[in-house]
Amino acid sequence: QKFSSRVKTREPVKVANKIMEDINHIAAQVFQLWYNLVNIITQYPQEINRYLRSQYTESLHDRWSENVVLNTLRISSFSDPSPGNTGDLHKMMATSHRETSTGDYLNSASIEDETVFPSFVDQPVVFEDLFIKESARNIKKLMEKSQGPGGAKKSPFYEKVQPRNGNAPHRTKKNYKGIHVFVLAHGFQGNSFDMRIIKNAISLHFPDSLFLSSTSNENNTDSDILRMGERLAQEVISFIREWCPLGNLGRLSFIGHSLGGLIIRAALPNLREYRQKLHLYLSLATPHLGYMYNSSKIVDAGMWVLKKWKKSTCLQQLSLADSEEPRHSLLYKLSMFDGINWFPHVILLGSYQDTYAPYDSARIEVGDKVLADTNLGPIY
Repeated sequence: QKFSSRVKTREPVKVANKIMEDINHIAAQVFQLWYNLVNIITQYPQEINRYLRSQYTESLHDRWSENVVLNTLRISSFSDPSPGNTGDLHKMMATSHRETSTGDYLNSASIEDETVFPSFVDQPVVFEDLFIKESARNIKKLMEKSQGPGGAKKSPFYEKVQPRNGNAPHRTKKNYKGIHVFVLAHGFQGNSFDMRIIKNAISLHFPDSLFLSSTSNENNTDSDILRMGERLAQEVISFIREWCPLGNLGRLSFIGHSLGGLIIRAALPNLREYRQKLHLYLSLATPHLGYMYNSSKIVDAGMWVLKKWKKSTCLQQLSLADSEEPRHSLLYKLSMFDGINWFPHVILLGSYQDTYAPYDSARIEVGDKVLADTNLGPIY
């Protein structure tokens, strides 16, 4: 009912009283709603938290998906050379993407803290290359299908990640029994606090998991990589025995930054008893193949100084200078170790702008420089 039909007078005092009466009525209704909301939050805090987190996760996925590009590569062997210079291709595609994309998904929130996200042009473009092992016959058939008119070969297939629909789950359901343990290993001259941001981010999605931020190699990352791997393995065994007694370990995942990724690989042969529990291996800018083809002269000079000044065994091993015969070097021996092949999920993350960990080395790829080197190329 309209206000004018309820107030049949124009006397200011009566009109003001009627307005105050309506305001008090609305205030009482708002107070009742607020009381009900507080009561619901008090009784169902976990359910509400899960719902809000799910909505926020979906929103983040939509916002960031504009800058994620997928590529599926079917190969006969994981040691096959990469097609062309992957880093240059990604750089060219990222530049084109920033020039043509509108960034609509990144500006969809009605209320937000603008300091949380950088501007669209400053946000990273992520290329996700999924390698699937296929037989040579299947690959040949796929290549024939991928040819364009006249037999011309199409460019590599890339597609943007599509936003999820509103009904998609924000994470997979737990389909295992026991505790999921994440082991985080820091890099050269680092410490356990270097990994705390990653730990905090993962713990939001897996609140029931346990985290071991390794401290066994703090202040000692100049030593032998195999020795650091042994210390990490012993630390992991002690942690599992203390926090996952009676076989309560459900999954075991490893995340390593820089040198930490190699230390994890060196530790795995000593963790054979847990091979059935291994779930994820994630390396962040780890020089798996060393610095043989590093393009940064500054990094080369810095490593030379550190090797001479600090007598760093680790840096000697990373540059394959720990043996006159490259096939006797630590990295070559490490490539023969069991361990990384035990994981059902292996993710290798590298950045083309990273001047410390060479792009091909971080992705365990064979690039153009390797193919042109008849001396060390086959060893690489």
